[in-house]
Amino acid sequence: RVHGSGLFTRGQTQVLTIATLGPVSDKQLLDGIDGETEKRYIHHYNFPSYSVGETKPSRGP
Repeated sequence: RVHGSGLFTRGQTQVLTIATLGPVSDKQLLDGIDGETEKRYIHHYNFPSYSVGETKPSRGP
């Protein structure tokens, strides 16, 4: 597997991105009402509530 990371900065905002590329066999199988499908790209992120003007406690993924 290949790993990489990057820190992006714009003004006072920073984003840390981490990527891992795996083989096709690591795809996610989804069983839904339309039958079985597969997902090869998965993106997880945390979007803090204060960034959209809400006041909620911070929670992990």
